[in-house]
Amino acid sequence: MEKLRNLLLGWVDTSSRGAALVVARLLGFLVASFYMAFPQLNRFSTHIPGDPGDAFLIFTLLRWGASTS
Repeated sequence: MEKLRNLLLGWVDTSSRGAALVVARLLGFLVASFYMAFPQLNRFSTHIPGDPGDAFLIFTLLRWGASTS
């Protein structure tokens, strides 16, 4: 058990540069996600992201999952 713990702790980057890189990646992902959901900021308060394709994708994935199990 101690070997596994040491192995897992060796993978963790505890430096401040590593933490800053994680935060920068997270912020970049959040900005990209927000931009993809709301490409036109002037319609931010009146627009709901999504279209009929979203529901079709979910239905297709559920149907595929049911048929493969």
